Amino acid sequence: MINTTPIYESNSFCMFPKEFFTEYKTLSTDAKVLYTFMLDRHQLSIQNNWKDKDGNTYIIFTINSIKEIMGCGKTKAIQLLNQLRDPAIGLIKTVRRGLNKPNLIYDKNIIPTKNIISSNEIKEDKTNEIKEKIKFDEFGQAHQDIINDILKALKSKKVKISKNFVKSKQIIDGLTQEVLTAAFSQMANANSDIRNVTSYLLTVIYNIITGTKTSHTTTLVTPVSAPVKVPTASKPKQNRFCNYEQRDWDFSKIRELERLHIKEQLKR
Repeated sequence: MINTTPIYESNSFCMFPKEFFTEYKTLSTDAKVLYTFMLDRHQLSIQNNWKDKDGNTYIIFTINSIKEIMGCGKTKAIQLLNQLRDPAIGLIKTVRRGLNKPNLIYDKNIIPTKNIISSNEIKEDKTNEIKEKIKFDEFGQAHQDIINDILKALKSKKVKISKNFVKSKQIIDGLTQEVLTAAFSQMANANSDIRNVTSYLLTVIYNIITGTKTSHTTTLVTPVSAPVKVPTASKPKQNRFCNYEQRDWDFSKIRELERLHIKEQLKR
């Protein structure tokens, strides 16, 4: 006898979002399948009323469960989770609970990729915002190249100032055209050679902003495209026992002084 029961009544299914066929091209097929199972698990959480204190529905999907469903090892299971919670993808968010308790997982609604702003785009927008604030276009080409290096260094959460690490946001918030111009002026008048221009300027800028060594009253100059001070050749080594350069010593005179000193000692 032929089974006339519709297939959708005799089997259980997981809903595979159509957006996966057109969007999220960087996401692996296995990660898409795992997310489909998470959507199915979300319905179970709703039935069980699994909600946090803010009323948000969460799911519990342990590494062992992923290994079993996907037929993979622990390393692969973790990789799939990392793909889904990548900020550029943003399909899930995990919250640690500690004490050997499984993490809470919050799955998000599918949003077309065109509406998802990647972390790189966010950083680029922030860079453009900073450039507008400091009037980047008013600086000369040589100084613009240096400013680009400074902004690149400030993309990290912290930067090294002298021997300490400070939050980049602290420098970004206080960065203005006047501060940069004062820093360039101080660099141009530096007495010593500058080995790392970016590191040097970050320190100077930080000191100006915080008022550590210099202040905003520093004489300002108009931004120009003049080249930065180029490190000169290192000076000849000096003897650690005196201020005379070793190569200027007259060793014949030194030996004569030694002989005279010995004669004086013998006369005593």
